[in-house]
Amino acid sequence: MRHGDTGLTGRWVGSSDVDLSAEGAAQIASLAGRVDVDGFERILLSPMRRCRQTLSLLALEREGESLDDLREIDFGRWEKRSFPEISAEEPERVRRWLEEGGTFTFPDGERLFDFHRRMAHCLEILKGSQDNIFVIAHGGVIRHLLCLLLNLSVENYLLFDVQPGRFCEIRLHSQGGVLTRFNCELP
Repeated sequence: MRHGDTGLTGRWVGSSDVDLSAEGAAQIASLAGRVDVDGFERILLSPMRRCRQTLSLLALEREGESLDDLREIDFGRWEKRSFPEISAEEPERVRRWLEEGGTFTFPDGERLFDFHRRMAHCLEILKGSQDNIFVIAHGGVIRHLLCLLLNLSVENYLLFDVQPGRFCEIRLHSQGGVLTRFNCELP
């Protein structure tokens, strides 16, 4: 599940520890009592406030385990800015981001390689577990995990438009995963 809306749609929000917007909180609260996690042995979530608020508002009556690796990427000084703003002010750096792949480091932020390594660690946890796991995380994290679990190159992560407050479901098997639900209101 992606956390609820933060009111910053169209802006890059990674390491900024922002709250859910009033609309996002209402969206998640409307799911309270309707999300059935009885079939899940574990609930993992990003330690960011927007994910913790999402878990709290779902009123699942179960604790979640905070997993630091589920944090969104740190966009550095690009945080809370839109792509058009960034492109206008730093076109050369944007070009390098598009060309360099995993070696690129967001200005004053995280290197993509380090983010990919965190996602690989999350993948190990998910694939190495016999448990059904309910995850509350961020759009970029979910996009990357979808690619990894579906055996797609992570360069394809933008193919997935992961919406706030929505659910995806992947059934794992020995060869990878099958996407069985995407952007659903309920799991």
